[in-house]
Amino acid sequence: MDRGPVRGEFVRTECRERLRLDLPGHDDFRGIDHLVCRLGDDFVAGLVLYTGTETLAFGEKKRAVPVSALWELGH
Repeated sequence: MDRGPVRGEFVRTECRERLRLDLPGHDDFRGIDHLVCRLGDDFVAGLVLYTGTETLAFGEKKRAVPVSALWELGH
């Protein structure tokens, strides 16, 4: 599929119902990695919301963020 003339900054957010994202056999960033390859510099960040308690870095542009952080933004 050709990307065509699309230009801009893209962020992808995905959700996982797991406490840990480093489990064997789970590629939690597969969709995000696909966009990184397709969009190159236009890809800004990829976030995976999960049920854990820590924000974790998975490379330069990828983060796992506790879903509970959505309710803590205003505090």
